[in-house]
Amino acid sequence: MPGVGRMVAVRTSNSKSSESGTDALREIRFLAGLSDPNVVRVLGVCTAEQPPWTVLEYPDMGDLAHYLQYTVPVTASVRPAANLQPVR
Repeated sequence: MPGVGRMVAVRTSNSKSSESGTDALREIRFLAGLSDPNVVRVLGVCTAEQPPWTVLEYPDMGDLAHYLQYTVPVTASVRPAANLQPVR
């Protein structure tokens, strides 16, 4: 069975208001529509309870905080490789 034994992250909100649930579902739909190797994939959603629970893939290198903590030297500055310009 594919995916058995896969580590996942489960995300939810502390708020139980219907507005919060609507916003959460809107965000989940947006994230589920993304297809980029640098963005985690939405694997599933549980809407049986409010707020909804989102099941996300867990990256091989952990979360961003873990990645930065163990791969970027303390003395290094994290800067984008591209010369980014402000949007006008």
